[in-house]
Amino acid sequence: MTNIELISYYQNLLIIQYKALERAPKHIEALLKIEIIFELMDKVLKGFDTDTAIGIQLDYLAKIVGVNRIITDVVILRKYFGYSKYGETAPFYFEPYMEYGETPPYTNYRSYFESTENAFSLTDEELRLIIKLKITKNNGSASLKEIDDIIFNFFGQDATIVDNEDMTLTYNFLQSQERLVVIANSNELIPKPAGIRIIINFI
Repeated sequence: MTNIELISYYQNLLIIQYKALERAPKHIEALLKIEIIFELMDKVLKGFDTDTAIGIQLDYLAKIVGVNRIITDVVILRKYFGYSKYGETAPFYFEPYMEYGETPPYTNYRSYFESTENAFSLTDEELRLIIKLKITKNNGSASLKEIDDIIFNFFGQDATIVDNEDMTLTYNFLQSQERLVVIANSNELIPKPAGIRIIINFI
């Protein structure tokens, strides 16, 4: 329903003795225009909320905090879907056919002539996590307690951190979290105190 249709709808709800009055429909229109303006302002505000922003809005937030949707310097093992001519050796791993509407995550179409550059684009959910990690890092003190809380909040209870008491920290993540962790680590977003080396394991 458009704004004009909405105004018309409420004007038509006026009881019969007010419909004939010239100012009554105008009064309803004026009241609704105020509500529409505030609703628009609220949508703009929510559009740039890290929990609800999507697409270009997330790209804008990423630029503000200093991260990028396009990743160019990280090696991520990816599965590919493709075709080869009869008798040719397939140069990549084949995925089975999918049913209509299915979209496997992180799947790429690869040709023999593609660039060897390992650039790819983060999904909205991946970028959202990277943005939040960057905000957290920008506002954190990197104490062990704080780092433990960050890892729990972003990666769940299965992700753990161990202080090796030799100026190193060991992070243990689930294998299923490897892609996000590698991306976060490439942006130096896995939290650590200054001068501390980190070791990352996937289990």
